[in-house]
Amino acid sequence: MAKIANKYEMRYYKGEKNNPFEEINEKQGANAMRYNQLASLLWYFEYYWEHGWKGLQKLEDVPTQVFFEAIPEPQKQYSSFEDALVAFASWQHTGWLNGCMDWVLYVYEHALEERFYQPQCQIVPKDELPKYLLYWDGSTFCRWKLQSTTKGTARSFWWDFESSWYRDTPRKERTEAGWRQYLREYLMRNSEHHPKSEEYKNELTEQLERYKSWLK
Repeated sequence: MAKIANKYEMRYYKGEKNNPFEEINEKQGANAMRYNQLASLLWYFEYYWEHGWKGLQKLEDVPTQVFFEAIPEPQKQYSSFEDALVAFASWQHTGWLNGCMDWVLYVYEHALEERFYQPQCQIVPKDELPKYLLYWDGSTFCRWKLQSTTKGTARSFWWDFESSWYRDTPRKERTEAGWRQYLREYLMRNSEHHPKSEEYKNELTEQLERYKSWLK
């Protein structure tokens, strides 16, 4: 992944006075308020990186003003563009830009692509997802959240659980072994058995089967 220096060609902000990613275009149709939410947020960030809080506050409807106001001159207060971007992303808390540095830079590098314009954004193409993740499909919308059933609730929980692990885990650590360990530790966090005991192994097998069973 290429390092982004303080002097670079910005991807989103191209000198506009208004955020182009919040404008309706002919592809959207009259009734579809479809715009690229992540690209819009990154446009504001690049504008802020270029002009600081003093310039940004002159725009209308600036999101997450607390961060921008708290760090009025980002180029003086951060050693690199990436550090400032990751700090900004961490202030989003629940947004899809939030995650480890690998994830934040992945979104930054790809958010101009057409798949990010979909009303239910496919943030990671399905063919890029590891096969060992059973519930998260790489999108930003969990269809199971609409199901008020025990199975729907369980599927929704594991969808969130897997997507959070993927976003929070550096690329080199996103291995099947790393995922299995993370899942095992979560499933067995309240176990009363010794990890080397037969009872522990049996309980782990049961928990793993239960984790898989909600797909049936």
